[in-house]
Amino acid sequence: MTYFPESHVLLSSYNPILFIERFQSLVSSLTLIPNLDNTMGLLSIVQAQKMNIQPTAQVYYFTNQAVKNVQNISRHWDIIGRDMEVNFFTIADVVTTEIFALPKQLELVQKMSNGRLIPLGKTENTLYPLFADMMGVTTLTTDNEQYNCHDAPLEINGYLEDGAEYSVIQVIGTGLKTILMQDSNGILIANKDYITYQNPNFISMKIKSNLFASGIWKLSALVTAGGCQITVRQKTSIGMILGFSSSNNDDNGATQVLSQRSTSGSNPIYSLIKTTGGLTPTNLELQIVNRKRYDQPQSYSNSTITPRDANYCTYNFVTESLVVPKNELVTLTVSGFDSGKLVLHRIFYYYQHLPADPSVCHGGQVDQFGRCVCPERYTGEYCWDRICRPPATPSYGMCCCPPATYGDFCEHDLIFPINNTSVSVVPIETTTKFAQQHLSLLIIVFTVSYYIERFFD
Repeated sequence: MTYFPESHVLLSSYNPILFIERFQSLVSSLTLIPNLDNTMGLLSIVQAQKMNIQPTAQVYYFTNQAVKNVQNISRHWDIIGRDMEVNFFTIADVVTTEIFALPKQLELVQKMSNGRLIPLGKTENTLYPLFADMMGVTTLTTDNEQYNCHDAPLEINGYLEDGAEYSVIQVIGTGLKTILMQDSNGILIANKDYITYQNPNFISMKIKSNLFASGIWKLSALVTAGGCQITVRQKTSIGMILGFSSSNNDDNGATQVLSQRSTSGSNPIYSLIKTTGGLTPTNLELQIVNRKRYDQPQSYSNSTITPRDANYCTYNFVTESLVVPKNELVTLTVSGFDSGKLVLHRIFYYYQHLPADPSVCHGGQVDQFGRCVCPERYTGEYCWDRICRPPATPSYGMCCCPPATYGDFCEHDLIFPINNTSVSVVPIETTTKFAQQHLSLLIIVFTVSYYIERFFD
């Protein structure tokens, strides 16, 4: 890669074929630069998020394992949107154990966005098979790791939902030796027949769902040194959205855990769930994660899930009240069975400030449950989104005004008299309710956007 003093958004596209073509023309080789100490990666990730006006997006971020320090930004890393998946490609230094290849701040971004960690060697010929595997799957059903996979293999349950089109199973570890897979009927799978991409520290396998029984599989991995990680993602037509609210009657779910911003203790909240395809989730498990030992999550609670009136509620399911512990990182896993078949198993990571930090809200104000209280003419979960006067549109955090209007929110009109001797300015008041009704029209179109981040220091 070319040497630059900072991170850059190299290219973006709403067309995956065009993205791959541009990537191949712009990136001809990958080079490990061994003396990198700092990165401005968080800033470039936030910039990519601002560019993503039509979610959901995948971000491809290239860095290397020599980076140790991440320059912080005023908007902390926990405001990365849930509708953006950040995938990190790390160029190996042949020293760092692969599952510890990221600085902690970027590791949090990867976990919270359900992104991937993919170690690359110094002599990769093409990344096309990886892109082909990644672009179709966003459902994370399995994510386990172990800090010592060389004395004994990592052995886990792999969750493969019924009805998916195909599954992508990826294994990370320094010097992969043995990988074993067994479907829910006990049939051993010859993994070499399904490998789409492989280097000494990473394997990606793509398996069509009609070839083997879905459900709970047995997966294992053995490496020559250090730890390892196994993940399963699937391409499925079944969508699921997870939100949070202070009331079980509310239908406006926050994407992050509300109580993490509250300084008044742990108030009970509710998790709101939206599923498609007529599937019914039955259980939500909350686990506490120790960031020093990701391989030892502690089960904290299990909540039952009840249906709501789908004719009136956007979120068609709600959990019983739950208290999310003040832990730095937690996972929520939503599962469901239908006639004995596993139809849902979705994993979500959530970061929480310790101690609670309302400063992530623009304006620094929260209510008793931790919801941000927005200043005038700002909206969004963190109050960073300007309420632009229609038909203006937000872009890069600013309002793009149509002709003859101006102002931070495009709230002023230029009025030209007939004699053209003077210009009058007429302020027009906007309200949050009115603007939100118009802004909702902007998110009806569902498009997948692909970004690539390239790190140069």
